[in-house]
Amino acid sequence: MESTLVNIKRSKGVIIPYEYNYYLSISLYSKLRLYQENIKKLHTKTQPGMHTFSNIISKASKGGVNGLDINEGFFIFRSVDPSLNMYLRLGLSIDPIIRIGDVSYLVSSAKSISDKLLDQEEVNFKSLSPVLVRNFKERNIFLNFPDDLETNLNLVSKWVLKETYNFSENDLDSLRIIITSAKRRTVKISNSKNKESITTAFQLKGSIRGTPEALKVLYYKGIGSKTSLGLGCWEVD
Repeated sequence: MESTLVNIKRSKGVIIPYEYNYYLSISLYSKLRLYQENIKKLHTKTQPGMHTFSNIISKASKGGVNGLDINEGFFIFRSVDPSLNMYLRLGLSIDPIIRIGDVSYLVSSAKSISDKLLDQEEVNFKSLSPVLVRNFKERNIFLNFPDDLETNLNLVSKWVLKETYNFSENDLDSLRIIITSAKRRTVKISNSKNKESITTAFQLKGSIRGTPEALKVLYYKGIGSKTSLGLGCWEVD
């Protein structure tokens, strides 16, 4: 399990979409070509998501009518598989240009970083990218309002840890995500031109309690749904 910090600076274009998470994810998948050729395919129906990444974090981000003006900044890439981070850094060294729509960013550095999450059983957290939450009973529906957000996020998190990462019921008894703040954001979740490709996610603050092993998986994989599209990345607050 590992985190990588990627510093970027704009080299072409100006405005990126507000819902740039999808475009950034596609660019990162292109950098992971060698991982997919040598290890396994990513972003398939049979391969559960193993990674997440943050928003672009910048001291000088300007919003306008058509999108965001971000000249430089950084983002954090996390994965439960450290070799994925290694292949990402390799891909960025081969081609250091990240494309988001018509805008290009030059990667100035990509390095492994130490994380704030150690072996805690309870932490305060804040999301570094919006969290997309499914309705647990109706899996094709994502929540548009904060109502029932906490309940469904807990149910989804426990299901993923049990079904994908083989945690037992006993392991998950103590797991609890408590939300103290939820702000709506729009995100893009597919390349479709239909309105359903844009949906609601949430910037969250709160606390997470559970075994250190469960917290680490949620930290490096991300919380919520479609984390590999740049959603559900969080940091210890």
